Amino acid sequence: MSKDSKHVCKPRCDPKIAKCGNGTCVEPNRCDCKKGYEFRGHACVPICDSTCINAECSQPNTCTCKQGFNKSSEPNVCKPICNEGCSNGTCVAPNTCPCLHGYQPSEAAPNSCEPSCDPKFFDTNNGQCTAPNVLRCNEGYQLTYSVESGLIRCQSQCSPECVNAQCLPDGSCRCLAGFFPSQEAVNVCEPMK
Repeated sequence: MSKDSKHVCKPRCDPKIAKCGNGTCVEPNRCDCKKGYEFRGHACVPICDSTCINAECSQPNTCTCKQGFNKSSEPNVCKPICNEGCSNGTCVAPNTCPCLHGYQPSEAAPNSCEPSCDPKFFDTNNGQCTAPNVLRCNEGYQLTYSVESGLIRCQSQCSPECVNAQCLPDGSCRCLAGFFPSQEAVNVCEPMK
């Protein structure tokens, strides 16, 4: 207890033991907290009627978002922020974006997911996945089912397949730059000398 100027003893709260910042020291090292606060641990802390999600109760019934989170449309709920966006994925924590089913992480862009084709069913050589398990063939190739491999794949429309050349939709081969048609083999282009 400490004395004031009129020789009345007042309780004293050691700030290392009882922090009465949002209350009044009523007994040695015991606080009577203001409305909306409760004595917890060694301090008067704010009370929030609803649980703060990804946030801290900073004042009575007021949630403040933690770093890396923003307010959502739901009261007392903060949602994670993915700074680079979250294409075809779900932002589950700050800058953490797992891909949705049927998508895989993109090597070209962080926090971006691109469609994937299940390798148990698709051979993606000479084509690309445009949506989950949807294969689009490159020019000069057509979608076929291979009985030998049991896979859906893109097969050349040129028979035999072009060598050092591009297969055109009409089934002919066009030599790549620096190559010319072979005189000895069909659909083969040889390097210029």
